[in-house]
Amino acid sequence: MLEQVSSLACTGGKDEAKGAKQWEAFTSWLGRRGKGAFDVIIDGANVGYYKNNFPGAPKHVNYEQIDWVIRYFQSKGHKVLLVLHQRHLFEQTLPARYAHITKKWKEEKVMFNTPAGSNDDWYWLYAAVWLGRSVKVVTNDEMRDHHFGMLRPRSFQVTRQVWGEGA
Repeated sequence: MLEQVSSLACTGGKDEAKGAKQWEAFTSWLGRRGKGAFDVIIDGANVGYYKNNFPGAPKHVNYEQIDWVIRYFQSKGHKVLLVLHQRHLFEQTLPARYAHITKKWKEEKVMFNTPAGSNDDWYWLYAAVWLGRSVKVVTNDEMRDHHFGMLRPRSFQVTRQVWGEGA
């Protein structure tokens, strides 16, 4: 299943060679950190946009909401990996009043920023599969688009069942 996620993560972008290089950088980074580095993975955009789809809602993720989830799991002794697309850290999208939060994530090395042109979901999905069944994934992503892209292989069905659907 890891090979399948890798293959899907590296295709479909504007520059597949660049995407493949970026993906290799991520998988190498994860490998250097090791299997015991994380036991909770947070889908940052999904958590950050949760309940933020109302008229007049901010255009950015809720950084405080993401931080609350990180701190909750850390307070329970968990080692957290936050996967967040780099566009959420661009100067034009990151309100200055939240910069201290993202700075803290960087200093604590709990965040991996996915590069422009990539689908951040492939990154947390790969990390979760690579880390194994004991990892917790925090998302409300029902993985419908990934389910289709992976053509319903048995391993993906088992993974969805282990982590729960829409939970």
